[in-house]
Amino acid sequence: MPRLNNGLEVLKGISKVEMFSIVSTTPGDTVTTAVLAKLGASIGVLAITNFAAADPVFIIGDGGVELNAIGTPNLAMPLKYKAALPQSAGARLVEAVARNLGHVTGAGVQYSASLQLTPIDAATSVTPIAYQRGAGELSASLALRGLNNLNIQTAHGIDEGESGAGTESDPYQIVVGGVDLGTHGIQCMRVHGYRFDGKLVTWDYLNIVVEVQAQINKGGSTPAEIPLRVKMDTMVQRIW
Repeated sequence: MPRLNNGLEVLKGISKVEMFSIVSTTPGDTVTTAVLAKLGASIGVLAITNFAAADPVFIIGDGGVELNAIGTPNLAMPLKYKAALPQSAGARLVEAVARNLGHVTGAGVQYSASLQLTPIDAATSVTPIAYQRGAGELSASLALRGLNNLNIQTAHGIDEGESGAGTESDPYQIVVGGVDLGTHGIQCMRVHGYRFDGKLVTWDYLNIVVEVQAQINKGGSTPAEIPLRVKMDTMVQRIW
């Protein structure tokens, strides 16, 4: 949308943060039969078994990992959002599930981007004659308020899943160990926000990897915060 410069484009708040992963049991899972162009509104698929209208989906191919959703399933699969990433035919379209991460601390979600530049010197110039681009990096961080097993697993880069019934004899239980850290599968994060002019904003953090840096205060005068830091290869911002 155009720049308004009316003072109302300011972000007012965040409504929720979601994490998305592939459905663990009998997901809709197929491959595309045609090229998906950037800003494409639909994509041909081989099958529609186990898909339902409004399912969130991942599109995984040579263009990267995209988080989207579908309309009423058919072999010309309609997409909720115009495609952000182009994909060749044969990309995987797989059903995903959203998990609301609950409340985050008042600091909100911090997003950062960096691109390393290496100066190229010359004896005939006192300033660099050019700059060589190095590695770029996109990252985000937030702190979760809910002290529960699922948030602990997420902060350690482990796919969510706890055992137990929540009773004294069979409590909800997880195990965090060295062999489990950073073993999560494909995941994406979506942050939902809203501006003072009423426009809604979402940020999709695609193909994230959790950078495990959990420092959790258990007890004392400060309520527990569960840090969640992620790195990603793509960010998509939408405003409407």
